[in-house]
Amino acid sequence: MNCFGQTDTEFWFGAPAITPGHENTPIAFRITSYEKPAVVTISEPANDSFIPIVINLAAYSTISEDLTAYISSIESKPSATALNFGILITSSANISAYYEVGRTKNPEIFPLKGITAKGLDFIIPSQTQFDNRTGLTPNANNGFVIIATENNTSIDITLTHPDGDGHSTGTFTIVLNKGQTYAIIGSSSSASLHLGGSEIKSNKPISITIYDDSIFVGGSYDLAGDQIVPVINTGSEFIVVRGAFSPTTFPNTDLYFVWPTVDGTQIYLNGNPSPIATLNKGQSYKGVLNDNSVYITTSNPSYVLQFTGVGSEVAETSLPSIKCTGSDIVSFVRSTNETFTLNLICKVDEVNNFKLNGVSGIITSDLFFDVPGTSGWKAARINTTNLPNLNTLVPNGVATSVSNTSGLFHLGFLNGGASSGARLGYFSNYSKVTMAPNLITKSCLGSDIQLAAKLLNNVIYNWSGPNNFTSNIYNPMIPKSSISDSGYYYVQSTIPGCGTSIDSIHITVNPLPTLQLVKTLDTLCLGSSKLININLTGKSPWTIVYTDGNKYDTVKNLIHANSSFSVNPTDFTIYKIKNIIDSNTCNLDTIQNLILDTMRVTKLPTASFTYSSVHCEMNSTGFTDSSIADLDKITNWNWDMGNGTKYYFNNNSPFNQLFSTWGKDTVKLSVVSSLGCKSDTISKIITINPLPVVGFTIPNVCLDGGLAVFKDTSSHKSVPTTFSYIWNFNAGLSPITIAPTYSNTQLISNHPSVLYNKEGDYLVKLIVTSSDGCVDSLLKPFTINGSNPNAVFKVLKDSALCNNQDVIIKDSSWVYPGKVGVLHVFWGDGNDTLITDSKIGN
Repeated sequence: MNCFGQTDTEFWFGAPAITPGHENTPIAFRITSYEKPAVVTISEPANDSFIPIVINLAAYSTISEDLTAYISSIESKPSATALNFGILITSSANISAYYEVGRTKNPEIFPLKGITAKGLDFIIPSQTQFDNRTGLTPNANNGFVIIATENNTSIDITLTHPDGDGHSTGTFTIVLNKGQTYAIIGSSSSASLHLGGSEIKSNKPISITIYDDSIFVGGSYDLAGDQIVPVINTGSEFIVVRGAFSPTTFPNTDLYFVWPTVDGTQIYLNGNPSPIATLNKGQSYKGVLNDNSVYITTSNPSYVLQFTGVGSEVAETSLPSIKCTGSDIVSFVRSTNETFTLNLICKVDEVNNFKLNGVSGIITSDLFFDVPGTSGWKAARINTTNLPNLNTLVPNGVATSVSNTSGLFHLGFLNGGASSGARLGYFSNYSKVTMAPNLITKSCLGSDIQLAAKLLNNVIYNWSGPNNFTSNIYNPMIPKSSISDSGYYYVQSTIPGCGTSIDSIHITVNPLPTLQLVKTLDTLCLGSSKLININLTGKSPWTIVYTDGNKYDTVKNLIHANSSFSVNPTDFTIYKIKNIIDSNTCNLDTIQNLILDTMRVTKLPTASFTYSSVHCEMNSTGFTDSSIADLDKITNWNWDMGNGTKYYFNNNSPFNQLFSTWGKDTVKLSVVSSLGCKSDTISKIITINPLPVVGFTIPNVCLDGGLAVFKDTSSHKSVPTTFSYIWNFNAGLSPITIAPTYSNTQLISNHPSVLYNKEGDYLVKLIVTSSDGCVDSLLKPFTINGSNPNAVFKVLKDSALCNNQDVIIKDSSWVYPGKVGVLHVFWGDGNDTLITDSKIGN
């Protein structure tokens, strides 16, 4: 483990809103990895609509992630408003990162400081020399952006000057949730009314970005800013290495501003025993730097803001304290191919031990100069003047690493052009060097627990802990841990130049999770799911890894001890546990052969039925179920007869259904088994055939007159068909069956003849059966009359008759039985007369 530069695996950042009237695009994060590859995720925890960006970085590589397309949901505007625009960057390994605004004008970089930037108490450092440019749309201003890292964060803001949203000098309170940002902007472009010295306090960790937009210097105006550290990570000893700022009013001159965090703070320069100033919190000292460097000490922790640039283009950074801070390796990326200056600060013992990209002999002692007033501190301003091939050694857009094999150092770079803009940032570790003991492995019962403190050269380590634990290496092991190994572990370290410090970590040896089964045998329907119920011990949430014999599956985030998860087997399956992992990352991978559940899968029942071969209107059609089930039995039958009738049976007995009208009906059946498995619905179209339309004519027949001929007039309602016939003439004979082959279009030929031998009234019945098997009948009355009547008459006056004289005829006609009904008299002259029954006389 090394003491890396300003690196971490978690970074919080609130982006300032820069005026588009100058230039606020593009925006990008430049991210650089170290000796391990890293999976980096950029997200907005409070903004559900922001889709996280995942980046895979190889070791010692860099990437520039352009986020200009997201600027409306990244920049913190409007001000004085809780916004969901806070950025969280996480990584699987250490990285360095900075946020960059602009490219050809108004650019600046904001180095992200990871956990070092999180705190509860901040003082805002600011420059007080140069105003913001006016006349832009919108106006440029100075300000700061707060981002909360936890929910329900209460923040007290105490302003030294009124802001641009109506907050006057004094304190007001806001509440933010995790990932939300809140921007405060100055009310005036005047440098004297900037918000420097304002104090921000919170009950939960926050991070703060400062910015000063379009600072007007001569004919140039440029953006300056940084992410600052909390008061706890400031210091009392600083070295300012001059940049390339050289406006006409301040040739070859940097400015620096000291902002104390405690009242009555004395400020000393270059080791002078007399303070240059004594200030209270909220006040500042402005220093002018014409030399290569200046050494600043303060009687209380303070912020030092360096204000520099390239030509008249400006940049600023909040400097790290040099006392027991710094890094032994820093990885960074240069932004542009413009003027580049690399600033290094270290102890005299380290000047010969630098490596550039792992190569010694490039950064050498002759590049360094003494820092006046210090005890053995050196600084370097490396550019193409003293290292001509610097641009080749440190090309833009490529990851560069600077390391030291013997001690700690600070690294910053200045990059930009006199007509485009300047960028300034320090990338070494701002926080005081502590051992920061941490747990490398999980702390589970029976496991070997690995501890580690920060690895530094020439440091003596002394560990102590429960059960007489001791060690003198930076990464000791607790072998085969037991519950009694829980407790505080202390590491005492002696760091050259920083004295002896003690740090500690509390270790809890966690019991292994266990699992108890609730149910071990289930039967379910194919295509359905089933819950496996379990009881868990350990710390929630749990992760379960199980197998079905072919593949492994994982169930995550089980938060209750009594939990369940769903499975969808398609065949007989035995589920077994592979592993249980609780939130302590403790796992019990020795239970992988434990059976969770056995699932017996039954196929869905198959619905089927048959129906009688003859199916006619106004007649009952028989239906018989022929459905089958797999492992269980069918218990319910759901019939839809297609004619509006539905049945819900709990048995499969055959039944009859009357269809009152002929035509096509869709009969449906679905069945349910005893396990609740439901079949698909089977549908069959059944054609209900029409009954024949039976008809025949009745002849007029006398007893001694001849045959009675019956004419069939039967027809069909649908398509042509053939009929078979059964006649019953009621003549004292057996019914006569006639089955001609005539179709209903030829029925005129179907006329059976019957000879009756007795007069009287008869009933004649015709039964007709169609070729579909449909039967109907017709019964008609029929009368056989007696013998033929006898015609008898005489002329009453048989002498010669004269013209126009009546002839009198006496009718004596008779018939037996009955009486004569009609007389038909033919007169012999071509005339005839019909005389009805009512006018006949005897």
